Amino acid sequence: MVGLHGEEDRRQSQVPVAPQQWLHADQLLNSLLFTLFAFYGTYDAETLLSIFASSYVIYIFTSLLDTPALYLARRIKEGKAAT
Repeated sequence: MVGLHGEEDRRQSQVPVAPQQWLHADQLLNSLLFTLFAFYGTYDAETLLSIFASSYVIYIFTSLLDTPALYLARRIKEGKAAT
């Protein structure tokens, strides 16, 4: 996409690729808050910690798996745009 000054608008051409450090910190906080609000008073502290750790590990695992898919999608999109 071309911006106001004739330069390519890089914000739209960049794919937000995980994992990024800020994204992990954000998800860490998100997992903590969700676990506390959803399960506080229902489970003991050990179980809450286990739920929190499990949800965060699942997030990290899926973000590592989807990174190659994002690169592939971008490559396909750029290949089609070039033809």
